[in-house]
Amino acid sequence: MKIYLIKKIYKFVLLFVAFQIFAIPYPPVSSTYQLRITNRRFISHLLFENINNQFFLTIILTHGPNYHAYKSTSYRLYYECSNPKKCLEEAIKIDEFLKTGYNIAFVINGDYIEKIIYLKEKNE
Repeated sequence: MKIYLIKKIYKFVLLFVAFQIFAIPYPPVSSTYQLRITNRRFISHLLFENINNQFFLTIILTHGPNYHAYKSTSYRLYYECSNPKKCLEEAIKIDEFLKTGYNIAFVINGDYIEKIIYLKEKNE
């Protein structure tokens, strides 16, 4: 009985480890230094900031190695808005889009977002 139970536990641990090793990271690894593809899971905060009399929508992201959140590194990206009302409208648009479960892409230059691309499946 003990040997059967040990074999069962061994198989479970082996399957769990194999699943973690061969798991495909999400979002896709097609992100580059100029294009960051992300989704709701990796965006922790949407903030409004006024830096030197310029209005910014700040997006705080965490992309860690695989799925280990305690090893993740947070970083922020800035999206410049002309006024607070446009920042609020863009934040609401981003939030509503991310609730759908689709990915969002940011065309970035350093810490600044130049363009926001809302990604959807082609068959819609």
